[in-house]
Amino acid sequence: MSLGLSIIPVKKYYDCGGGKKAILNYTKLTFDQDYQIFEQISNFAGGNNSVIPTLPLPQEVTLYLDGKDIRTNPYGDELTVALAGDMQKIKWPENTHPFNNAIKAFIDSLPAETHIILYWE
Repeated sequence: MSLGLSIIPVKKYYDCGGGKKAILNYTKLTFDQDYQIFEQISNFAGGNNSVIPTLPLPQEVTLYLDGKDIRTNPYGDELTVALAGDMQKIKWPENTHPFNNAIKAFIDSLPAETHIILYWE
C-alpha cells in the first residue's frame, strides 16, 4: 500500500452558524510520492524525522471535499493542520519530482500563519 499526501491551504474559515465553520473554497495540491518529504511532516513510519508541528483540525471546522463534509482522511484519522511557516522549513530532496518543487514554491509564497490541512490518502 502506498501513501499519498495532498495539502489544502485554508483561504478562509466560513461561518455556518451555530458555532460551526467550514472550508468551502480551496486549492488541493497533491504531492508526487516522496517519503523524504513525507517523513519530515509526519512520523507515519515510526521514524523520528518529523520537523513539522501539527494540530488537529479545530473541532468546529469541517472540510467540504468531493461533495461531503469531512473531518477524517480515508484511513479514518482526524485531519491535521500545519502552518505554512513551519512547512517552509522542510528540506526538499534535490531529486524530487518537479510537481513537488512547484508545491514548495506555492508554500513558500504563503504568509507564515496560513493554515494548511494535511490530507493523507
